[in-house]
Amino acid sequence: MGVQLMLDNASFAKLDQQLAKLGAIDRGQALVQAAAAGGDVVAKRASELAPQPGMPDYTGGRGDERLADNILVKAKHADRVPGAIAVIGADYKKTPHEHLVEEGHRMVTHAGKQVGTVEGKHFLAKAVEQRQVEMKQAINSSLDHGIARAVRS
Repeated sequence: MGVQLMLDNASFAKLDQQLAKLGAIDRGQALVQAAAAGGDVVAKRASELAPQPGMPDYTGGRGDERLADNILVKAKHADRVPGAIAVIGADYKKTPHEHLVEEGHRMVTHAGKQVGTVEGKHFLAKAVEQRQVEMKQAINSSLDHGIARAVRS
């Protein structure tokens, strides 16, 4: 599961003017680093919003693994559009239940009878909503730094 961060076309066009100063390799690296910087802002907030021990409806994790401690950011070049993408979500091997906490799920007995539902916490979606400004600032700051570094080289 997880959420993806992408720049809209207007934001990308504005940045594209600055990125035109860079070669293709530097440009790609700057975009991936910027996506990661924006993703880090959201991941930090998601970790704060993720259910914690002692909170109502805390479902725990596998062994001692806590969902809040396993929020990751993976930034890479975008496949279908120019630019980069950051994917924010939990480490599936350590917390495979993240999608159930985020989206909610049915409660069923071992016999398969539904006995209730658990509402989703939507902590990843909330983190994106709550950190839009900071995320864009981190992306812009990272791009400015990457462009300045590449131009000096």
